[in-house]
Amino acid sequence: LTHSHTLSLCFALFLCAHSPAPLHPQQEIQRLTGEARDAEAKAAAAESKAAESLKAKADLEKKLTQLQADNDALRKASQESKQREPAVESGTQALQMETLKAELKELKAAHSAVQLQLAVAQEDLDKKFSDTTQFVNLKKMLESKNEQIKALRADLAKK
Repeated sequence: LTHSHTLSLCFALFLCAHSPAPLHPQQEIQRLTGEARDAEAKAAAAESKAAESLKAKADLEKKLTQLQADNDALRKASQESKQREPAVESGTQALQMETLKAELKELKAAHSAVQLQLAVAQEDLDKKFSDTTQFVNLKKMLESKNEQIKALRADLAKK
């Protein structure tokens, strides 16, 4: 025997040893019919999953197309807005500038009025303070001390 014949013989023996016991023809038909039903059920389930997957893919492609269109529309609107923005900004800036100028003018007027009131209040306070007896006495004392200092300086200058 050749080597290839030996291998074929070994393979045949292996198949005989591991194959199920021969069934009655009716049983074999039932077994094959059951396997066919199982295969059909698996095929139907696979077809159903494939159909669902195709439908989901189509839905996702439709959504993607819609989102891309929306994105393009938003990009275009953004560009148009940016083109219009300088004109709007210059108009807005001019209005803001006028408003700020008016506010500055009002604040300057209010500041002047407050400064005038402060000056009047300061004068009143100075007058009231200078009319107090303590101030008058302090002023007299200061004048007398100044006279004493002048006299002492004159004495020092003579010596």
